[in-house]
Amino acid sequence: MSEFDLIHDNKRAHKTKTVRADARIRACVKLIRQEQPESLLDIGCGDGGFLRKFSHVPRRVGLDIVHRKLEADIEFVLHDLTLKMPFDKASFDAIFAGEILEHLLDTDYFLRECHRVLKPGGILVLTTPNLCALKNLFLWAAGKQLQYIDYRLGGLGHVRYFSPESLKQILQDNDFIITKLITNGYNLGDYSNMLVWLENLSIWIFSFLLRGNCLIVKAKKEALG
Repeated sequence: MSEFDLIHDNKRAHKTKTVRADARIRACVKLIRQEQPESLLDIGCGDGGFLRKFSHVPRRVGLDIVHRKLEADIEFVLHDLTLKMPFDKASFDAIFAGEILEHLLDTDYFLRECHRVLKPGGILVLTTPNLCALKNLFLWAAGKQLQYIDYRLGGLGHVRYFSPESLKQILQDNDFIITKLITNGYNLGDYSNMLVWLENLSIWIFSFLLRGNCLIVKAKKEALG
């Protein structure tokens, strides 16, 4: 696999990326709102749906590998994450990177860049597929291919997979302090408001066992002093 092939595959994977208000996104919105940031960077911003949930934040920046047309009050940056991000040191209070880490060969470089552009005390909220998801345990037991683990086998643009422990380790190795690690549940609330309680129950169960399809982590850059 060449780097060119991976970049091309990632562009195809994100060409029509629409941000849905599913359980994963709702959890991330809550984690970021707790911090009341004045500046927010969304890496892999898609159609800008996540940033639109933060209309009260003075500075919102969307970054993506393909060109997006976002709202006038949202800054857009076209960028390839294999390169240094075009921001000064300590530029943002919060960074959101939804389903990005699994697309990158050099994850350490990406996390170092996130750490660099975060202000002291700033937070990184990211999500990535969960190697230890209950669904994958069933696939393993059946002798079948795990989901989303290989870009050539249905995991469009994916080149790596993380367990809860490996995700914590790579963040700690890059000087982040983990403050929250959960997983999502079933998106039952998308089908009926009457099922929201059951969705919340599934989130609680999967988060307790860390067996949901997606890992959701909140990590902090250590404050000065």
